[in-house]
Amino acid sequence: MNIALLGKERIGDDLLALRRIIHHHAPQCGLDTGNAAAVRQFIDGTYPPRAALNPDYLRTCREMRAMLILLLRLEASTSEDIGFEALSRLWQDHNEILARYRIPDIHHEGMAPGAMLAIPAQA
Repeated sequence: MNIALLGKERIGDDLLALRRIIHHHAPQCGLDTGNAAAVRQFIDGTYPPRAALNPDYLRTCREMRAMLILLLRLEASTSEDIGFEALSRLWQDHNEILARYRIPDIHHEGMAPGAMLAIPAQA
């Protein structure tokens, strides 16, 4: 299915909502969403040691991992399906809506766009 058929407003709302959920619940898993290396490790299944001792905490971490993977896949799919110009308009609309309603942009709250996709410098 071509995700562009869903409409850019809907895609933007859904991605923003998912980002907000992730940003809100990440601390419950000890995850700093602003730390690209930590996010990559988390996606790879490296959870805090507490997860091995607590099944509920492990379940929470697995759910967070699933949301992170979903976000990455949706962002990649959306970018490919709607193209660069439409994606640029989507982000412009996103920022205008946030400004209009004075909603803090979560990108400025520790979850920068692409932070989870950044490639670390090789030592």
